[in-house]
Amino acid sequence: MDILRQAQLKLLESLIEFSKVCEENNLQYWLDSGTLLGAVRHQGFIPWDDDIDVCMPRNDFELFLKIAPSQFSNDYFIQTLASDPYYTSWHIPCKVRINKTLIIEKSQIEKKSYNPNSHSGLFIDILPVDKDPDSHLLEFLGKLLKLTYKAKYLNTKNNSNTFRKFINFFGKLIPLKFINSLKSFIANKGTGQSFIYGIELPFKRRYFSPSDIFPLSKITFEGYEFSCPNDTHAYLTKVYGSNYMQPPPLDQRISHHHKIEIY
Repeated sequence: MDILRQAQLKLLESLIEFSKVCEENNLQYWLDSGTLLGAVRHQGFIPWDDDIDVCMPRNDFELFLKIAPSQFSNDYFIQTLASDPYYTSWHIPCKVRINKTLIIEKSQIEKKSYNPNSHSGLFIDILPVDKDPDSHLLEFLGKLLKLTYKAKYLNTKNNSNTFRKFINFFGKLIPLKFINSLKSFIANKGTGQSFIYGIELPFKRRYFSPSDIFPLSKITFEGYEFSCPNDTHAYLTKVYGSNYMQPPPLDQRISHHHKIEIY
């Protein structure tokens, strides 16, 4: 068995654990992105995929952050900006990491952002989903907050934009606790009729109708059942386009990782 398949099976174990924690605590989640696409197109992992993506409504996500450290076994680490002082992936607010494993991503090598002091185990990305802010002010504050996060955790001093330089300086002075409180306030003020990826996520803005997601359904992934959006076709079409069932050309079937180790 090659190392990628070994990693996928470890990730499957982590998804089973994650699903169990959510069910025991009445938290909603659903498979997202490549994991959902893999479930629909391959009934499991996309053959070259090396992580797992799930979404949670904002309220469930925030409760998950509070209870998760005490709910998971010692095989896992709940990684956030608060729990790992060396974690710099501000744009992914929570990862469930698998202890005694290692994944170094190609992007970390290219950007020279890999930090050996940060937990770098195989992971599940946990992505919050918000209601669309039907206010231009809330939308502006969300964008401003995203810049503040970036300024606090990334070096943007070389940016020539004066406004971004100001945000870079100002952002580093603001306590993380205050930033998180502001984020929670803005995120929970959305009253629109659509759902979008959380304000801290850098993904392209996509609007999901309530019926795309709810009521949640079940889908088979690697022989196990997990939660999925109500209308997987509508959901995946909005994420990947209408031809999502067509695998990409061979030269585009590329894993994220530069290196994987399982101890």
